[in-house]
Amino acid sequence: MVEGLQTPSTFRALFAELMRRGYSDEDLRKIASGNLLRAMCAMEQTAKRLQKARRPLLSELRGRS
Repeated sequence: MVEGLQTPSTFRALFAELMRRGYSDEDLRKIASGNLLRAMCAMEQTAKRLQKARRPLLSELRGRS
């Protein structure tokens, strides 16, 4: 974990620093969208894993004969 970036809410400070260092708006968009895509892929993988691993709901079991 990078010091000062423990949660996504602190990323604003990261982008402010990158802007101060001269990163272009285009570079910042690429960084932000790349992070978003990685996060979305990780969420999708977790959802798939949980869907396979979860137990059936009681309501699902009651519907079976």
